[in-house]
Amino acid sequence: MSDEKEVRFELMVWQLVIAVVVVMFVALIFGFWAGKTVGFSGGVDAVKTIIPDYCSINKQGSDITIKCNEVGLSLDEVCKITSEGFRSKVKVVSLSGR
Repeated sequence: MSDEKEVRFELMVWQLVIAVVVVMFVALIFGFWAGKTVGFSGGVDAVKTIIPDYCSINKQGSDITIKCNEVGLSLDEVCKITSEGFRSKVKVVSLSGR
């Protein structure tokens, strides 16, 4: 019979704690790297949009304001060309998203 020695690996508690902390730190670094590389880090600038001629966009920092006017008339001009009866029946709603 051959002499076979059983090799045992033993870890002390402090070695196990250090191994777990190192693995968590490496996983955290990998997660940040993967998020920056694969994730949507480009934001609004990375999105390609088609903007109609009657819309205008004002971007200041992270705030984006979009104004569209399909008719091409301001509210003052609409009031000038419509009758009093029509203005009393029509309600204008302005939507503002924040």
